[in-house]
Amino acid sequence: MNKVKFQKTSKSRKCYICNGLGIIYRNKTKKEICSRCNGTGVYDNKAYILIAEKPNGQKIAFATDDNGK
Repeated sequence: MNKVKFQKTSKSRKCYICNGLGIIYRNKTKKEICSRCNGTGVYDNKAYILIAEKPNGQKIAFATDDNGK
């Protein structure tokens, strides 16, 4: 039987869409809550590493991400 393990490697950083403000200015009079960070100004880049181990002990890893959809 193969062993499988998920390892979370998420990083939080300043939102790249709103530049950490939490709002987006569409024009000079209209502003909206940033849809990427939901107005927090912090973007959580969710990423995982999937590690599978074969019966002979050999390991293989796959990088994955979660875009929230």
